[in-house]
Parts: sequence; C-alpha cells; structure tokens
Amino acid sequence: MNMLKLCIVFFSLLTPTISEIVDCSTKNNNFNGSCVKPSNCYGGVYNNLCPSVYKCCVPDINNTPWFYSKYVSKEEFKGLFTTLSSARSETLFPWFNKAIDTVLQDKKGNENCHIIAAFSSQVGHESIDLTTFEEFASGEAYEGRCKQLGNCFTGDGVRYKGRGAIQITGRRNYQKVSSYLSEDFIKQPDLLVLPSYGFKSSVWFWVSNNLNQFCTGNSLDFLTLTKKINGGTNGLDDRISRWNRALNVLKC
Repeated sequence: MNMLKLCIVFFSLLTPTISEIVDCSTKNNNFNGSCVKPSNCYGGVYNNLCPSVYKCCVPDINNTPWFYSKYVSKEEFKGLFTTLSSARSETLFPWFNKAIDTVLQDKKGNENCHIIAAFSSQVGHESIDLTTFEEFASGEAYEGRCKQLGNCFTGDGVRYKGRGAIQITGRRNYQKVSSYLSEDFIKQPDLLVLPSYGFKSSVWFWVSNNLNQFCTGNSLDFLTLTKKINGGTNGLDDRISRWNRALNVLKC
C-alpha cells in the first residue's frame, strides 16, 4: 500500500462518517435534529455539533408565513443572497418577506425600496449571506461584560452569544427581545437560530433602534446605519458591496 492510500485509510478511521452520527441536539435547550449539509436544511442550522461539513438541522417550531412575494420576489431574493442553496432559499424567503412587512411600517414608494436594500445588506453581512444564524465563536469573549451586555453571571457570554439574522448578543438584549416577542429567550436562547425567530429578532433590533431613518440611499446615512448595528465599521466594505447590489436588484 502506497503512502497516499495509507493516509486515507488512517484518517478515515479517525473521522466519524455521517452514517455513524445522524442525530444531534442543541447545547442549551437540547432541541433534536439531524446532521446534514447546511445547504439541505429546511430549519435552524446549528454550528459545531456535527462532524466535517455537516451541521445540526432542527425543524422550525413555527408555521411558514404566507408572505411569499409581497415585497421581494423569489428572483430578487436570490439576487440579494447569491450563495444560498435552493433549500435554504425556500426556507428563508417567506420569513424574510414577513420581516420586511414589519420593518417597512407602511412606508411607500422609493423609501420602501431603500429600506429593503439597507435591511437586506446589513442582515446579509451579519449572517454571512443568511448562511448562519449563530456565531461560530463560543462566546467566551463576552464573559463578564456586565455593564455593556448584561452578562453578569458566569456562563452568560457563552449562553447569550450572537444569534439571529442580526446577531443579537448578551443577556440584556436577550431579555429585551424576549419582552418584544413574548418568548423566553433567556431560558431558550437556541430558539433564535430558527429561521422564524432569527428574522423576528432582527425586526426587534431594527424597529427598536429606529433604523429606517438611516435608509435614504445616501452613503453617509448608510455609514451611520452600520455604526448603529455594529458599534463601529467592521465589515464596511462587504456591507457597502451588498447594499449596492441590493439597490441594483431592487431597482431603487
């Protein structure tokens, strides 16, 4: 046996295959799911629970809303989020339109278009093109940040790390979004990874911070919007690139 074949056999013995590890459960709330490629998941995609390229896919507990093409068509949605698979597009498309319905707050015409463009670009950056609603890092970096994030108890940093289409972070924000949506995300933080709550939490953040006022099509306002969301300008080039693409796709 040559060296290449020997290496392949050796690593195949060390690395479990998906046929050996099918079931999975989330760390905080033990939601049951299956290890699949994330592109094939029709529910919430949870990181670091499965081997290799697989993710823990958990069915959404909420029924899909009937907002399929009210604001953004499927073709436009695919143009906004170009890396999504067909399965993920089908899953996220109606929840995105449902979120837009609340975000717009009865805005009309071109103002409507600019809000959708800004929202999609910021959400797209925060969630890496809607491919993850859960921060990859453990959250340990947020431990002890009581004044800033409300993480005053041991384990809060990990338990309340970034989740949702806009990465909601910290016990204080989890408490606020719990009140807004009448759900207990303090006890069940894993809910925010599901498509339904992932988008609903982004709506809470957007509306509570009155972000529509910065959706004018003006680049300086977009910079201010980024700072309101990020606290700085991290990823600004990507956010701007997504924004320009959205303006073109939506024909603002």
